[in-house]
Amino acid sequence: MSARIDTFSVGDTRQCELQVSPKDVEIFSQLSGDTNPLHMDEAAANEYGFPRRVAHGMIALGAISRLIGTELPGPGALWVAQDVQFAGPVFVGDSLSARVTVEQISKAAGLLVLRTEVVNTKTAEVVLSGTAKVRILGQPARHTDRSNNSMERTALVTGGSRGLGRAIAEGLAADGHKVLIHYVERDSDARSVSEAIVASGGRAAVCQADLSRADGADILFERAQDVFGGVDIIVNNATPAIQRKPALDWTWPEFQTYLDVYVRSTLKLTQLAAPAMQKRGFGRVINVLSSYAVGVPPARLAAYVTAKSALAGLSRALAVELGPMGITVNMLAPSMVVTEQTASAGERARQLAAAQSPMRRIASVEDVAVAACFLAGERAGFITGVVLPVAGGEIMP
Repeated sequence: MSARIDTFSVGDTRQCELQVSPKDVEIFSQLSGDTNPLHMDEAAANEYGFPRRVAHGMIALGAISRLIGTELPGPGALWVAQDVQFAGPVFVGDSLSARVTVEQISKAAGLLVLRTEVVNTKTAEVVLSGTAKVRILGQPARHTDRSNNSMERTALVTGGSRGLGRAIAEGLAADGHKVLIHYVERDSDARSVSEAIVASGGRAAVCQADLSRADGADILFERAQDVFGGVDIIVNNATPAIQRKPALDWTWPEFQTYLDVYVRSTLKLTQLAAPAMQKRGFGRVINVLSSYAVGVPPARLAAYVTAKSALAGLSRALAVELGPMGITVNMLAPSMVVTEQTASAGERARQLAAAQSPMRRIASVEDVAVAACFLAGERAGFITGVVLPVAGGEIMP
């Protein structure tokens, strides 16, 4: 019976013992055609300074193959890559102990990363070490149902009390996720979202935290831990009130507020959540940018555009480093969206934005929420580091 990736945990270990015999060397020589005198003739080995015949290094690696194919992960495992270092020679007659240990799990890719090691039991010296990547066959690339999610997970949506954040929170809840709704000031709005989700049969909770403060992300994450036991999906959507003024009139503290909310809180929440995400082999970080951060920015939004651009750089850096852990990091870049934040821009600005879009309209919060839910789901498991424009064709990368 094939192994199932959800039965493994980081730290799982298997080992086996091997006595290297003359027959092992002879059989491998016949299979490989490697008749190097170091392996086949003890006198030749002595001439090169070795006390006995040197066994083929692949015999030691064969013990690793035995463990991968029969024990960890076991039947159904396909060994796809191996980084190996032969630290010392193995001699005919040596006793070896081989060990494999799970270091990383990617459930979305059906992949285990194993630390591999072979030790000479007499000298306690490591003779082989490395890292193996093993794919577990039989893991479906697609789900037989039509849902984008195969199980209930926990999602944290910052700025989730209204507008775009509310639509994303409700969309994730509709997909079966538990949702923690973050807010800064509007307690009644956040509770309205939570009550609507619960009334629809979902699970939700709220948390107040000021993400412009150094401890804001810690407070938010601790609440998620207390209520739902952790976080699988983070949607960084919170924003300070959008200010507009000439670039030469901005002060650095005003810039700093945007950077703290967009960049510092995103980094901190990711740092707090990543270890458990890595252990589970699943994690989604979705950062809400703006089309202004990837296209030509408008005037009078220097602090906003700068901080959103910094968030884009952080997102790409995190995608590179967290990918091996089974965690994806992606960005949404909506154009103007119909929300309270954009209402202050005026009807003329909205009409102009609609005229510039090939779709001849501006985005709705539902347009963006659908994209966020896709990136949060199982089917987006091999998408990371990308900017997904939700801009009706206004941006065409």
